[in-house]
Amino acid sequence: MGKFKFTVSNGKKFDDGCVAFKDVNGTLEAGSIRAIKGSDSSNKDIVIYVEKLNIQKCLSVNINVDNQSSPVNIICSDFVFIQLSSQIVPINPSNLVENLSYIQMNPIDFIFIRYPNLLESS
Repeated sequence: MGKFKFTVSNGKKFDDGCVAFKDVNGTLEAGSIRAIKGSDSSNKDIVIYVEKLNIQKCLSVNINVDNQSSPVNIICSDFVFIQLSSQIVPINPSNLVENLSYIQMNPIDFIFIRYPNLLESS
């Protein structure tokens, strides 16, 4: 779909159909594609149904630096901690920002990793 490629299968909770997208207000969100509906002839007729994910926090690391009285805190917004929401939202293909990679910590907690130049993952 455009510059993005996805693998979505029945019965799998997650696959490489995890994406970053912009909601109707332009806010960056994360989600997992649950269904794609539309015609093959045009992207404007396609609707993507995404399970919205709740972003809990970004990875934060304290690093000790010479000549500093306290550690320097670095926040890495490309690594985010997320929980499932069970909220399905429709989005247009033009709202897709990038594919996401993830690590599943337990049945509801995940770490998502943003790779801005990732086009396809397996």
